[in-house]
Amino acid sequence: MKKIGVTGGIGSGKSMVCRLFKLLGIPVYEADERAKWLTQHDPILRADISRLLGAEAYDQLGNYNRA
Repeated sequence: MKKIGVTGGIGSGKSMVCRLFKLLGIPVYEADERAKWLTQHDPILRADISRLLGAEAYDQLGNYNRA
């Protein structure tokens, strides 16, 4: 199976290309979505992020602070 990386700046059409791939039945792995999920659910990653960035890395509800 060939693997294709879709990269580019903001507004360059990455999401459009991925939508077209999906319409054509081509599997799409969305790394951004996986990274968001991991920052919320992986306890080891959460601990590492908190250790690296400090207590403000997560808000009072436990959500990752992307600001």
